[in-house]
Amino acid sequence: MFDRLLNNDPTAFEELYKECFATVFRHVQRNSGTLQDAEDLFQDALLIVVRNIHKADFVLTGKIGNYLITIAKNLWLNVLRERKKAFKYNKSQKETGSERENYQASEDFGGEIEEIDNKGIHPNKIKAALAKLGEECREILIAIYYHEEKPKDMADELGHSRKYIRVKKFRCMKKLKDLLS
Repeated sequence: MFDRLLNNDPTAFEELYKECFATVFRHVQRNSGTLQDAEDLFQDALLIVVRNIHKADFVLTGKIGNYLITIAKNLWLNVLRERKKAFKYNKSQKETGSERENYQASEDFGGEIEEIDNKGIHPNKIKAALAKLGEECREILIAIYYHEEKPKDMADELGHSRKYIRVKKFRCMKKLKDLLS
C-alpha cells in the first residue's frame, strides 16, 4: 500500500480510509468529539502522512495504517489542549450579596450532568443550550463537568469565594436544564 500511496493511487486512499477511519472516529468520539471532528481530523492526518511519505529521508518502520492512526491521535490531543487553553475564566465579576443570600443548593451537583445525559438529549442540543448561557455560566459548567475542575480550585483561580462558585454553578445548571426542557 505504501508504494501505491506514493503514486497517489486513489484506491490506496480508499483502503486506508476503510482500514483506519473507524478507529480514529472511536478515539475522537470517546474524547468529546463529533463525527465532523473525526472526518476533519482524518483528512488532516492523511495530508500529513502523504507529505511525510514523499520526503526523501522518510522511513516507515510499521504499518502505514498505524502511522496514520498515531498521527490522528496526536492531532486530536493537540485539539483538546488548544480547547483547554482557549478556555479562560472571566475574572472581572465579584461575589454579590444576593448570590450569598439566595444560595439553597447542596454541596454536590455531580449527578446533574449525568441526569441530562440519561434523558437521551442529543449532544448538539446541549451545545446549543450552552451557547445560549452567559459566558461565565458556560465557563463554569464546562470547567466543572468537562475539565473536572473542583469548585474550590476555581474559586481560588477566579478570586471568588467557594460559595459563590457553588451558587453560580447551581444557577447555571438550572438555566441549562430549563433550556433543555
